[in-house]
Amino acid sequence: MYIDKEVQRDQLLKYMCDKLIADGVAQNDIFSQVKRREKIADTAITSLLAIPHPLVPCTHRTRISVAILAHPIIWSSTHNQVRLVMLLAIKPSTNNSIEEFYDLLTQIIANQTLQKRLLHITTYAEFLKIIRALYTPTWS
Repeated sequence: MYIDKEVQRDQLLKYMCDKLIADGVAQNDIFSQVKRREKIADTAITSLLAIPHPLVPCTHRTRISVAILAHPIIWSSTHNQVRLVMLLAIKPSTNNSIEEFYDLLTQIIANQTLQKRLLHITTYAEFLKIIRALYTPTWS
């Protein structure tokens, strides 16, 4: 999703969690699970990127919800310019395909040029095109 208005971290997380619930990916308590994880440690990985997730795998399906923000948000006291949020929804007992998922995340985390490129995307089709250029996972 592309968000062109200013939002707060918790407001964004609630919105993203609600979308996962509406799509049948997650159960009703995912937001509280994600908030519990955020209290333990900051999930901002780089100055631009945050990867929030529940403490333990707890969703019906493995998916990722992506938000690209036109305006940076304060994620934590040390990360105040986050513009790319990838909310992980991991199903318990996921098979080896989750390794491909983590490989993709590792590529994004390690490549600030790619992160900056993703910030200019406003549609799912554009996002998918860039991600598919990296690789096509077997779980897609």
